[in-house]
Amino acid sequence: MKFIHLISKSRNQILILTSRGYVLQQGLAEYQNEQLKLAFNIGKCFLQLGDYSDLIKARILFNHLYFSEKLEWDYVEVIADGYERIINHNNYHPRIIENFLDQGSLLMKDNDPRQFYNKFLNYLNEPFDFWKEIFMKLTYGALLTALILLLSSQPTRYSDLKESFYSCIEVGRHNYIPIQEEEFESIIAQLEKIMIVTNKEKRTSRILVKFQNPSIKDFLCRYLAENLPQYGKMLIQGCPFINQLLFIFKTTDSKRYIDEGLEENALDREKVLFPKNLEILLTNRIISEFDTLKYSYAEGDAYEHKPSVYVVPEDCIVRKLHDIVSNFGVNKNAQMDAFIRDKVKWLCVILHEEGYPFSYDDMVEFPYLIQAVMP
Repeated sequence: MKFIHLISKSRNQILILTSRGYVLQQGLAEYQNEQLKLAFNIGKCFLQLGDYSDLIKARILFNHLYFSEKLEWDYVEVIADGYERIINHNNYHPRIIENFLDQGSLLMKDNDPRQFYNKFLNYLNEPFDFWKEIFMKLTYGALLTALILLLSSQPTRYSDLKESFYSCIEVGRHNYIPIQEEEFESIIAQLEKIMIVTNKEKRTSRILVKFQNPSIKDFLCRYLAENLPQYGKMLIQGCPFINQLLFIFKTTDSKRYIDEGLEENALDREKVLFPKNLEILLTNRIISEFDTLKYSYAEGDAYEHKPSVYVVPEDCIVRKLHDIVSNFGVNKNAQMDAFIRDKVKWLCVILHEEGYPFSYDDMVEFPYLIQAVMP
């Protein structure tokens, strides 16, 4: 606010902030700052896809074609000749265009230029089918790893993704799911060709993993929702980090959206509703292992309330309880309600007896947790 106020007093400077509308609304709703709301309403301008002229949409398409290093000229030529059907399609979107031209090159070896162009049109009709065709060619281990990465933070440490994978595999085998032996390194190699990127940090030498583009996350979210009976139990029992258990799932009919904070390519989808049997499984897992569960965020972010993977479980108790409440709601699950209230009462007792038993971030959030749980 100080910076905004400073710029507002300047005669030769203006401040331009860009954001997705829903991200801005989430932030304003969470921080309840009326002065900030007024500031953001000054000169507010919405840019919507419907505002794009055919010329602008064509320029976007040809710009992507120009910079596409993976497409051979014969394929580019066919798309360029048929550009009008693309830019006038009801599902035209710059992100969709970019995604197909980036990933669709995988289909070149099985399709001539005309067939490839038709695949492009089919992708506009139903992007889910495009990704499913590619996704279902992966091994089971690669499918599972992609779903685990979806549930994890972006980016995720390679070591945490590997730990999560083998933990889920162990659960699967205990449940008599026939799983073929695969080296995790070969799984990552498969996924790097299609949907993930890995990056080794020079400073720490750790390897981070993330998706190549947001359309993959959109597909995986829908795929997981449609295949919960196949993967739900394994993921709930196997994923070792609490954010993996809460990130994409919900247990009530209330509208709850996936929260990726201020990430540029954040998912804009409702959470996946668990059936009752999986809700019970999730409830029991969280309650029984609450004290040892921690987060998998590669980097902590106090502003977005994300404890890093390096924060020990006892230093993020309040944060965990807050996230559980956000997921389960209040007065929706009697077993979880009782567990959370008991934890809050216990925290009040030790706060009274020990002075400052919390981490700084937990101490800041504790009053809000009390208000949410015991209004």
